Amino acid sequence: MLGIQVNGEFLELNPGTQLELYQDNPFLQLGDELRGDVSLPFEVKCTPKNMRLLQHAGLLQKRIDTAGVEAVLFDNGVQHSTGRLKVEKPSVHLNMVDKGSISLYYVSGVSSFYQDIKDVNLRQLNMGGSRVFGWDNFSNTGAGFWGHATDVLNGRVVDDYVYFPVWNEDFAQDVQVMNKIKQVGSELRFEMYSDNLAQSVGNALVPFIKLPYLLKRIEAFCGWRFEGSILSDADFLKIVLVNFRAIEWHWMERRSGGADIIHPYFTPAFDLADHLPDISLSEWLINLKNRFGWWFDFDRRNKVIRIRRLMEVAVTTIKDFTAKASPLLVKTVKLGSTE
Repeated sequence: MLGIQVNGEFLELNPGTQLELYQDNPFLQLGDELRGDVSLPFEVKCTPKNMRLLQHAGLLQKRIDTAGVEAVLFDNGVQHSTGRLKVEKPSVHLNMVDKGSISLYYVSGVSSFYQDIKDVNLRQLNMGGSRVFGWDNFSNTGAGFWGHATDVLNGRVVDDYVYFPVWNEDFAQDVQVMNKIKQVGSELRFEMYSDNLAQSVGNALVPFIKLPYLLKRIEAFCGWRFEGSILSDADFLKIVLVNFRAIEWHWMERRSGGADIIHPYFTPAFDLADHLPDISLSEWLINLKNRFGWWFDFDRRNKVIRIRRLMEVAVTTIKDFTAKASPLLVKTVKLGSTE
């Protein structure tokens, strides 16, 4: 017998209701989207109980919450999964509300997670807010902006971002190197200018965000937790996001017949969120998965995303599931009816 529980109570399902879940093999999803468990639409009547549990979605004046409602799916009294119920469309009866119906579909696992974040832009993450520094007159050992940047460059201060030089011919006019540096003795120092010959452009200081820190900010935003041995891998801890937005730490005074002059701001500031790509959070996670050959295992109950390497599948003990499932076909799970 099929049962769907919302807030500790079961929906009143129509007699004979069946739920078909479509499941895609996660190892073969190498495109621009991830698909988990999604049901075909099914209808429920607008009974007082259903209306209350579904946040009165059957009323004409009610705005549908696209986030859906938390739900637990049962089959013959045994819990099958946890996920969300999404309202596809209500059929409203203007005179008698209980004569209307609501079309729903159920999403679980990865589908549920991606429904939660589908409209979230990566730059909406809280990356620590605006980081404000005083000006220390280009002192490499000062307590202000220039001194702190030099400390990060040399590894004396461990921060959420790093600096290193990147050759980029298309960055800006007269600027071909971001984070231009020089070596003085055993120490690395920033150049004042990006173009040492003309000295018309101040050094383009661009912070590169550490990937482990970004994943922590995603955890804080979504309420999910990342797990996996990859998170403690030495190479993983070195991954950063190269971007092309320089910190606005100065302005240039253009002078005819003389050298241009750098005027630093008294309180240089920057927000790491501005240095993230302007894409959706879901698109970025999918790109990350495809770039590094990962696959995500979603635990909706505990809100855990386990990161695993696809290569681990190739070196593990082989098990033959041919008789049970073909990885090339979409699977359909038909749960018991309400009769």
